[in-house]
Amino acid sequence: MFLCSLVAAVEASSIRHRSIVGIMFSVPFALGNMLLPGVAYLVRDWRHLHLAISVPVILLIANTIILPESPRWLLQKGRWTEAEKELQRAARWNSSKTFDSSWLLSALTQMKAQQAEHQEHSEDNTPGRFSLRDTRRSLMVFVSTPVLRRISLILYFVWLTCSMVYYGISLSSSNFSVDPFLYMFLGGVMELPSYTLTVPFVSVCGRKAVLITLLMACGVTVLVVPFLPLAHDGWGFLSVVMAGKFCITSAYQVVYLYSSELFPTTLRTRGVGVSSMVGRLGAILSPFINDGLGGLHWAIPTTIFGALSVTAALLTCLLPETRGRQLPDTVDDVERDGHAPPSSVGVSEESEAAARLKEDAAVTTSAL
Repeated sequence: MFLCSLVAAVEASSIRHRSIVGIMFSVPFALGNMLLPGVAYLVRDWRHLHLAISVPVILLIANTIILPESPRWLLQKGRWTEAEKELQRAARWNSSKTFDSSWLLSALTQMKAQQAEHQEHSEDNTPGRFSLRDTRRSLMVFVSTPVLRRISLILYFVWLTCSMVYYGISLSSSNFSVDPFLYMFLGGVMELPSYTLTVPFVSVCGRKAVLITLLMACGVTVLVVPFLPLAHDGWGFLSVVMAGKFCITSAYQVVYLYSSELFPTTLRTRGVGVSSMVGRLGAILSPFINDGLGGLHWAIPTTIFGALSVTAALLTCLLPETRGRQLPDTVDDVERDGHAPPSSVGVSEESEAAARLKEDAAVTTSAL
């Protein structure tokens, strides 16, 4: 649900709002991390704790009624009447004039032609049917073309690293001889500034540069931890670890936004979902690294996490920048942008302003 909501929010945002929406989307997640230690401290039985944090999720069923469908996705699927209805509702929420849908006719012709030419990249499957062949084909599309293959494989590794390091640091209280409730609470506190302070940098410097900086900073910070002349159960040591948590938390949220902008509309939800699935493999491995290898020496997990972060930062250098650019709608858009020379895909102020005007004219859905 988190991934679907994030993708819908990013798709419904204009260029100038995407970074704010994509990053601030996780602020409630940080608040939940801060509250969880308090709930766990009061509710010690794990069964009762599970009920306490699961029952409120039932309220999210109301989202199916309240939240609108992504107009961009509706347009890509040819559901023009529904898209116009959502755009009209967005205009009313924004106190705007009645939305002029005359541009939909030209968009219809163009997008139908693209869909006919690239039917193999469409997300549409025969309703009610499921087969392993269809599943395999839907996954192989991410490695079927050169640029999309490079983007997908690098993002998979970055997601794996971010998830492994994030949960590895979050669950390392036993290695650092720190009270687990206090450690979890401080980790949640560090997430609030990691989200809010990242927004202006992502908006000004771009997603790629910020992600590289955060991953490299996390890697260096975690790698030097074993060499610090500090007791690994003291506040000085804990402060350095929390600095690493700050960096990886920010990087984790940037990669959410970055991934949703790199994958085309036809594959966006599936692409972010597959990336997140690969990332969960890292989350699964992190406790084994902490408990298994950490039992041999407490510095082994931090060394692994630091090395992976530095490697992910270097691989991110091979990805394109997305700041100030329209979201790609098809695989062809991704391939064309990926093969274009750097000067033609730059993010100068002039090109960003032009892209803003073009996208705002096409998708006026910043009501979310």
